[in-house]
Amino acid sequence: MGVVQAGQQQVDVDRYLDDPRCLSDSLSAIRSTGGHALCHCTAPPRRLVVRKVGAKFFLAVWPDDGPNHDFACAFYRQVHEAAQGASEPDRDAGDEATKFTPAFALQRAPDAPRRQVSEAGQATDPHAGADAVSVTALLNMLWAGSRLNCWAPRWTRDWWRVRREIYRSIDQWELGGLPMSSQLYVPLPFRRDAANDAAEREWSQFVSDLAHHRNAVPRRLLLSEVKSLERSSFGFKLDLKHVPWPVFMSREQWEHLQACYARALAGISRQSSPQVKLVALVLIEAAASGKHYFAMCEAAMIMTNANWVPAHTTAELRLADHLVDQQRAFTRPMGADDAAPATPDFWLHDAAGDKPLAIEVLGVDAVPYRERKLRRAALLREHGHPTWVWDATSEDPLLPPVHREAKP
Repeated sequence: MGVVQAGQQQVDVDRYLDDPRCLSDSLSAIRSTGGHALCHCTAPPRRLVVRKVGAKFFLAVWPDDGPNHDFACAFYRQVHEAAQGASEPDRDAGDEATKFTPAFALQRAPDAPRRQVSEAGQATDPHAGADAVSVTALLNMLWAGSRLNCWAPRWTRDWWRVRREIYRSIDQWELGGLPMSSQLYVPLPFRRDAANDAAEREWSQFVSDLAHHRNAVPRRLLLSEVKSLERSSFGFKLDLKHVPWPVFMSREQWEHLQACYARALAGISRQSSPQVKLVALVLIEAAASGKHYFAMCEAAMIMTNANWVPAHTTAELRLADHLVDQQRAFTRPMGADDAAPATPDFWLHDAAGDKPLAIEVLGVDAVPYRERKLRRAALLREHGHPTWVWDATSEDPLLPPVHREAKP
């Protein structure tokens, strides 16, 4: 992934991201002199800001320089998404943690209802402000902030890497005034060896944190791959991979999830092509009885391909798989859907031209749908973006050729 330099000290980017403390002394010295660090992902190297959040030092992108890093670099930032309101937090602004106000309560009084339901049918905290983030918005931010919606040549990604990238990205985040890492649990993949001891220790701590108190019922966010969503003899339940306990819910919640994620749920229930994965971010409480299950307060899900690249449709999954197989550099914007007028389905970063190529996917034959997508392609061209439209109903994807190194 490259090398970062602080003073005379150079370390692999992966080592720094796993433990920023490895550069603490060098970063402290840079802060005291008003200097900067360097990222060697390109030649010449790019400058990096040294931030101090609490007692910790971190590296951050130099203002407006994110697009000049290599696309595969951890410090790359895509200006096009930021300009169009994508769900990615500003990870590089100022010497403060990135703070989020949740639209849901992180605990409740024992006699309060589990769900305060809004007119839109979503669980909410009645005391949250208009700028508060929902579980759905937070899931999008986690995926974009971790760059799990991106792919570059020679990358690989399994659940262990998904977890690592998420925990790296939230190291400087706060949710409701608390460290995000203390409120979010992403389980380690289950293994039948000594490495599973760490997973069991984390699991025990997570369950302990959810124990009911006399004056409060704590909640936590749980993120994992969906195994199944089904009726059982005990009610409606969600089973997650790497999570020993099921999550039970009301009929209303079950019907809502079935309606919102029908395509993805159908895909994971059978062998399908393209392969479908489904990730859930669930706000949960422990069972009051002390039994081994959770109760759902709220949930959001994302459909992805086998490499955890998100998509809305099976046609988009097909294209994402093809882009990965062809070792292309691309982004699937988290804000992209039929209602986003200036955000394409994909950005391709290694085609000809000074700007990334916008890709629109026509997945069905419905006339209103196709007209809407073609209008968006025309709007993107008007904004100066080269645009490629792929009709998934009638042709295999013939990608524009690789022109040069990936660009911002």
